[in-house]
Amino acid sequence: MSDFQIVEPDMDLYAEIIRRFEGFNRAHTSWGAEVFSVVKRSGERAVAAARGVVNMGVVEIRGVWIDDNLRGAGLGRALMAVLEAEAVRRGAARAALDTYSWQAVGFYLKLGYSEFGVLDYPNGTRRHYMIKDLA
Repeated sequence: MSDFQIVEPDMDLYAEIIRRFEGFNRAHTSWGAEVFSVVKRSGERAVAAARGVVNMGVVEIRGVWIDDNLRGAGLGRALMAVLEAEAVRRGAARAALDTYSWQAVGFYLKLGYSEFGVLDYPNGTRRHYMIKDLA
């Protein structure tokens, strides 16, 4: 065990590991991730944004953000509609995401997502894994 090191911060190491996984995955599947973001700006500031990673017919939705003062006005619904439409255009038939118990479970349920798994943390927090068929 003494040959192992703890690395902090680990961004360079993590990037190297991801590159290796991508090569391995491409050799064994139809791997070919396409990454895009959807954003609404107010001046130079992003007030609503989300990232999509389309791969093997599924879009993984990551980092959905709406500024607090703009929530509840339909901006999140519009953002997700644009992201989902772009994902379909790129070949996705399904969307997947995860959200914590204090975040937006109800929002995603209203958009037609269903929960397929939950991870319970020792502190009482829950992480909800959700999917939605797009096509």
